[in-house]
Amino acid sequence: MAVKVNYIDNVFLRTKNYQEMINFYRRTFDFPVAYRNDCVERLQVGDLADRAMITLIDDNHVVGDRLSLLGFHVSNIEETFKEVGRLKMHCDTHIRTFGEKNEFRYFNVVDPDGNIISLIEPV
Repeated sequence: MAVKVNYIDNVFLRTKNYQEMINFYRRTFDFPVAYRNDCVERLQVGDLADRAMITLIDDNHVVGDRLSLLGFHVSNIEETFKEVGRLKMHCDTHIRTFGEKNEFRYFNVVDPDGNIISLIEPV
């Protein structure tokens, strides 16, 4: 079997030209800001809230040499976790929650190139 993905939830892009990248995506595609702090800007893609986000991360605030993350929405996080285990993929040891009200559950797997893939289910 394979992991069933419903849609891309988010993409994290590490950038050396933080403000230039923000301006590019906002000017070119008119993506509104969904979240912002001093080193992260999340841009909403499309009309559905909390879906298809692009997150730009200032390279000066990243520790290590890589940060690439792709987030996929799944329908059943427990079954997905079991399937990843059956596929013997490198992954987190448990399912976690996040969000202001813990409205999402997720765990991470790593692809062969070391990129992080978050598998996410809204609660």
